[in-house]
Amino acid sequence: MLSIQRKIFFLIICIQFSIQTCCAIVEDNNANITLNLKSITLSKAIELGVLNNPTLKAAQAKLGISDAQILQAGLLSNPNIISDNGFAEDTFRVGIEQTIELGNKRSRRIKLAKMQKEVVHQEIITTMLDVRSKVRSSYIQTYNAQQKLLVSREILETITNLEKIAKEREKKGNVENLDILQAEITVINAKNNIQSAKLELNEAFNSLSANIGKHLNRTIVLAPPDLMKEFNIPTSMVENDKTINTLIEYAYANRPEIKAIEKNIEVQNQKLKLAHSNIVPDLKMTVGADFVTGNTKRNSTFVMGSLGVPIFNRQQGVINEVKAQKLVYENDLDAIKIKIEQEVKNAYFGVITNAKSLNIYEKELIPHAKKIVKKSEISFKEGKSNILIPINSQEAYINTQYRYIQTLTQYEQSVSDLERAIGLYHK
Repeated sequence: MLSIQRKIFFLIICIQFSIQTCCAIVEDNNANITLNLKSITLSKAIELGVLNNPTLKAAQAKLGISDAQILQAGLLSNPNIISDNGFAEDTFRVGIEQTIELGNKRSRRIKLAKMQKEVVHQEIITTMLDVRSKVRSSYIQTYNAQQKLLVSREILETITNLEKIAKEREKKGNVENLDILQAEITVINAKNNIQSAKLELNEAFNSLSANIGKHLNRTIVLAPPDLMKEFNIPTSMVENDKTINTLIEYAYANRPEIKAIEKNIEVQNQKLKLAHSNIVPDLKMTVGADFVTGNTKRNSTFVMGSLGVPIFNRQQGVINEVKAQKLVYENDLDAIKIKIEQEVKNAYFGVITNAKSLNIYEKELIPHAKKIVKKSEISFKEGKSNILIPINSQEAYINTQYRYIQTLTQYEQSVSDLERAIGLYHK
């Protein structure tokens, strides 16, 4: 008999071994879903999202359901074995009953199931566009969050150098203590901006990983997104009504939501045809052996048939329901076209407006802000101004950089929205 202490020791060893095994399994599982990439581009991120996004996988899995429905639609009904025994007449019958569908029911069921699969295919494309758009947006946010963090660190380094110069000049009596306090406050604010940028980057990383369907290494470097490179539409991004109309027509021809509604209208038409076919009664045929067990002992065969009479049920409810549903889809088609037109216009003007703003930032605001910062630093170092001048110019530069990044994000988001609005995707 083992002592109680030995039993407890043995139990602890088993628990530790189980915990280590579970942890190893979890680590292996995490390794399977973590992408240890050093760098990534926007096109690669979109490719990974299309391959791994669980929402898209779920939508694609519906094709299996559609295939099963097509298979089921083409199956023939099972035969029935019948037995008719007449003891008074000394007769015994056994045979097989088979239902023969009339009115092209089977072929119309198969065609209906195939058309419903086409609707599912358009729904998959819609989900794919949504995934692409979400990956784009989260990639843009992550990239710009990285840039914001870099800018924040660069600004902290510059302000810290100013603080050091101010303290050195204070020792010589050239700077008042109030200026030093102002510089310290600016440094603290810069450090706080870095923490905010880290938080923003962390949230963006989580969003990007969720949309891709894989965990990303936090040290991964995102390449600048070249959004306009992927646009292959037959028009240039020039601000005029002709361009807008071209984009709207392109959207009408390519948006899967429109195609899905149009397919659903075709499905309703096919359901209507099937309903009319179902009015035609099916023929039931029975064939078998006829045995007489009495004195005559005559054996023969028998054939029976039955056909329903469509007097009461002529699929009236089904036909009315199909017609009503078709009207719903026709109204939905008009509504979605209006919505798509607004989406295209909003995204298009977003691209044009933000592109103009970026041009102003890149050619005017940022270069001017840099010049002011440089001149104010020189002026302070030469003792021609107090520290508030370079600090104020640095704050103006910080605000300009942050607004530039925000405008850049809005521009890139507008491009992404335009892609989604016109239904542009790559098979």
